[in-house]
Amino acid sequence: MTKRKLSFLIPMILCLPLWAWAEGIMKDSPGAEQYPNAGALVLLHQKDLRVDEQGNWEVEEHLVVKVFNDRGKREFGDIKRRFDQRWERMTVDRARTIKGDGTVIEVPENAKNIITPPELSDATIYANVRQLVVSFPGLEENSIIDYQARLKSERPLGDRFFWGSEPFGGYEPILKKEFTISLPQGKEFKYKLLNGLSQPEVERLGGRVKYTWRVSDSPQLTPEPSMPPLGEVVPRLIYSSFDSWEAVGRWLGGKFFPGVETAGGVQVKAAELCRGLSLEEERIKEIFLWVATQVRNIPLRLGDGGYTPHSASLVLHNRYGDPRDKGILLISLLKAEGIEALPVLVNNSNEKLVEEIPSPGQFDGLLVMVPRPGRAIWLDPFAQNSPYGYLPFGNGQRCLLVSRKGGRLTQTWASSAAENQATRRLKITLEGDGSASGELRFLPSGYFDLRTREKLKDLTPQLRKMLFEEAANRLAEGTELKGYKLSKLQDLTWGDTLQFIFRTPQYGIKEGDLMLVKVPPNPFPFADIPVSPKLSQRRYPLLSPQPLTLVVEGSITIPPGYKVDYLPPEREEVNGVGYFSQSFQQEGQRVTFHAKFTLEKREVSPEEYPQFKGLYEEFTHPQNSLLILERAK
Repeated sequence: MTKRKLSFLIPMILCLPLWAWAEGIMKDSPGAEQYPNAGALVLLHQKDLRVDEQGNWEVEEHLVVKVFNDRGKREFGDIKRRFDQRWERMTVDRARTIKGDGTVIEVPENAKNIITPPELSDATIYANVRQLVVSFPGLEENSIIDYQARLKSERPLGDRFFWGSEPFGGYEPILKKEFTISLPQGKEFKYKLLNGLSQPEVERLGGRVKYTWRVSDSPQLTPEPSMPPLGEVVPRLIYSSFDSWEAVGRWLGGKFFPGVETAGGVQVKAAELCRGLSLEEERIKEIFLWVATQVRNIPLRLGDGGYTPHSASLVLHNRYGDPRDKGILLISLLKAEGIEALPVLVNNSNEKLVEEIPSPGQFDGLLVMVPRPGRAIWLDPFAQNSPYGYLPFGNGQRCLLVSRKGGRLTQTWASSAAENQATRRLKITLEGDGSASGELRFLPSGYFDLRTREKLKDLTPQLRKMLFEEAANRLAEGTELKGYKLSKLQDLTWGDTLQFIFRTPQYGIKEGDLMLVKVPPNPFPFADIPVSPKLSQRRYPLLSPQPLTLVVEGSITIPPGYKVDYLPPEREEVNGVGYFSQSFQQEGQRVTFHAKFTLEKREVSPEEYPQFKGLYEEFTHPQNSLLILERAK
């Protein structure tokens, strides 16, 4: 039976009595041989969103998946759905496993659990955030899971909006996907179809309108390193009942600004932090650094627990918060010092903003913006490892600025490649027997500063020493670490500096009268770009966290009795993606070198990828770092 025919038959099979249903679906569903790269096959995924006359809504979901192997078991063995128990209720209508021989195993009640998400277990003020976990028993190869549940929302009158984003594809093949929105005649909403999704079927019956989107035979998406998020590459529907961004901002502002407090403990803390500081910039910096580093981050996606923050005084007391709570505390402390600041919603997942659809669901993080003539000050209250003034996420993106009057779209500050630079500076003295001693300094900025702090800041002295010993050994086999030092990584107002001294017994390789010497490779994994071009070609764009620059420079002092026989040629190449250059110069018994690679773009298209790959491979090619010395006659 063809897959297309089966996609139409499955809804009919599901309506049969249980014994016939199990027998029919096991007999007629495709097997792993038809999907050799898949972990599972989604036979059917239906979601129906129904909005009533009062604006309350309910989503019914039906998911049927055939599991092929262990990967499929891991992906679908536990179905997890998150909800806000203040306004939402989850009900499981059906959950069962159908084994390969047709045996049906109902999921017992003790395998359907509503729990606190693990990352929130020690943050009790987010007790409203709950997670349904349904664990399917007896799961083995060629088993089928059948899951049907409802999520019902009954919110206060002023909160009865609906919005969402629905992908019609995934990392496993999908035989049939269907999504419907049903609402009373005259109730409006906006939607947009992305990445080739077809127009809906529209039915009008009994004073209601029903929109249905269907996709059959969605192929399995093969992931690539550093690719865009799923919603950017598969057909997708985005929808919202808000009519404008101004309305979204007005609704969010009505929830956010009542939590701003400037008296009591907030006022006392602000005065304590700013004591003796007369310049406004200094006070902004001091308040921000305290919130970013001394108030624990709770990794709750914006919106998962609602949009109303807790009061600033409660967040101050607890010393922990999610994005909205750390944002409300930062804005309150600044306001207590007479400094106005506003919340800004951003997307940290690299999904592009669809400006035609005003929806708070397009954002998952929160920044704080301090308005200033010329260039505003952008602050990320979650940036506990970033240098002051640097945005680790939301950098250069379209965002929603929220004020008490409403909202408007704007753009965050964007950093350049020069502001995200990793510089390695080497000074090496080579001996006649091939041994060498030297010093390496690493000077990161922007993105590389962030990665360095993330890796090193919280390590014990013993683990830090081990990291430097491993780094020294990457320069050449048998290298001995003679000493190291690093800047105070806890201080986010100063740039990082790492430095170590080393001695290696076999830096130069002797072959008769010749000695081969290479500029040492990068010894720190966090000092390299995170998007190296390992694939020969790409189907999807390559996303870099920021525009980036790598620099390696320094000098090698050659031993007496040797002269330079070969130096790599001077090179310079520029294309639409970036830049590469290198230069080697001899100054007496010393060779100086400077090489630079720059990636100017955050997004590299598949057509541009060969240019990026070529530049980076030139920068890292061993031949471009090889020196040949010859013993003087």
